[in-house]
Amino acid sequence: MLKNFLFNSTLFLGAAPALAAGATWGSANPPPGWRDSRLAKVQPHQSLLDATTANFALTNAIWLFEPLNEKDGVNVAVHLRQTLGTVLTSYPQWAGQLKSIAVVDDVSVPAEAQEFPAHARRFGRVYAHFGASADVGVEFISGTSSATTDSLYPTERVKTRPLWDRKDETLGRFVPAVDIAHALQPNEPDAATGLRKPIMAIQCTTFG
Repeated sequence: MLKNFLFNSTLFLGAAPALAAGATWGSANPPPGWRDSRLAKVQPHQSLLDATTANFALTNAIWLFEPLNEKDGVNVAVHLRQTLGTVLTSYPQWAGQLKSIAVVDDVSVPAEAQEFPAHARRFGRVYAHFGASADVGVEFISGTSSATTDSLYPTERVKTRPLWDRKDETLGRFVPAVDIAHALQPNEPDAATGLRKPIMAIQCTTFG
């Protein structure tokens, strides 16, 4: 299940990383639609597969959409922020933390993981931690650009270049420039901001 993996996601409706605004949502700064009666603190242990893939590169996804009709009068960034708040009420683990067992002595396992079965308390095993005051939140970034989808992904490309060499493109710049937390490394609060790294970041870039 996707909720068990460390990932970040990009929703792209235009181009250019000229960011107009950004926000981190968590228990101290909840998004619109966030329920006060959230789930109690939960620490579900993850599978061995999750512990293995946690050491891989992060997963990114970029979607390209044509701009909406101006007559619709919809502010896409605002709408997505609101719907994200709704989504997080059902999937609060995205706003939480991914942690791992960092000790080999079972006696030294953190109290929050003491109730895990023996195999889930082994060194390097990953678990999710959410529903607590320390929830990090999801990084949401919005921006604008003058680029077009045709300039980034020409419709005639499928005929002129059936095989798309992704390395020749620059779509990677539309992935949020956010430092994502690593499940196998400590995620202590930043000395300057007091914030921890999120496990998920979303960027919405619209046409300017």
